[in-house]
Amino acid sequence: MTGQDVERELLLIAEKLRSKTSDAMSKVDARQKTAIKAYKISLSMIEQSQKMVNMSFSQPPYGEKYYSLRENRVFRNSRKMYFSEYKTWYDNESDVDRKEAFLVYAHAVQMIHSAFLDHRVEELELAKLSNSVEAIFECSIIIDTLTELLSEWDKWWQSVGGVNNA
Repeated sequence: MTGQDVERELLLIAEKLRSKTSDAMSKVDARQKTAIKAYKISLSMIEQSQKMVNMSFSQPPYGEKYYSLRENRVFRNSRKMYFSEYKTWYDNESDVDRKEAFLVYAHAVQMIHSAFLDHRVEELELAKLSNSVEAIFECSIIIDTLTELLSEWDKWWQSVGGVNNA
């Protein structure tokens, strides 16, 4: 499996969730403004997540810069490291395809957490303390959507063997 394969699968999973959410929204009565707003928030977060997977740092894509920037973000440049336990495996792995596959998966997950999810979890706690109903609503929708997407990505990653079969 290559980094391109992983990118393609993550995007496919996100697209399935986006399609499911869009279909559900299309069945909602137009007068149900709150439900429509919730679906729109979900769709926006799924689309933003797809952009995180699809990040191209260089032309042509999938070159050394594409993977080195992902490596930096996964192992060095983040407030919270979600994949630090895999650093030794990564450093010792000789199969370039496996390393690149892992980097695409890990970078996508890391970016979803650092760009959206972690911040929204903190924001939700503050919203609850201040009893801000609108912020609680929006944060909850975002957290639920991203948690579902990350869960689907993780299920797929584990089904293909994770780092054991990257």
